[in-house]
Parts: sequence; structure tokens; C-alpha cells
Amino acid sequence: MRLFNLYLLKRENQPECQICHSPPTVKHILIDCICFSAARQRHLGVDTLKELFENVESQNVIAFIKDTNTVIILYNVFYISLIALILPSSYLFFYHIN
Repeated sequence: MRLFNLYLLKRENQPECQICHSPPTVKHILIDCICFSAARQRHLGVDTLKELFENVESQNVIAFIKDTNTVIILYNVFYISLIALILPSSYLFFYHIN
């Protein structure tokens, strides 16, 4: 899976999972992606994010991330989400200064 973490700034299309052709969201990686179904059942054993956050120990989530080597993908998804939250407010900040 390849993820370009600057697609928002470059005004490109959102990257997609090479297998599922879905956006590489946290939900997709942790719950939906067929690439990780065996590791998901081994470490998480849940079908929804709600079940994950309510029933799965953090060390199991970390084991899943290590086993699937999705640390970089999840970091990039988080980074992109953070940029999306910060950019609009920073544009407003600069607009008021000028």
C-alpha cells in the first residue's frame, strides 16, 4: 500500500488502497481492508470501530499495527486529518491579520 501524505496540499485525488480501492482511512485499515483480515482476527477480533475502542486492549492494537506494518500508513492518515483540521483555521488567522 502506498500513501502520499501531501495529496491535499497538492490538490490531487486521495490515494486509495491498492487492493480494495478505498481511501486509506483509519477505519479502513483497522476494520475493513481485506489485506489485514487474518491479522485483524488474530489481534483484534472485532468488526466495528466502536467494538475496537470499547473491547480491545491497546497492546492488541499495537500488535496489529506492528504485525501489518501499517505504522507509516496510519501516521500519514492521522497527519492528513490534522492538516485538514488546521489549514482552514490558519487561513482565517492570516485573513484577519492582513
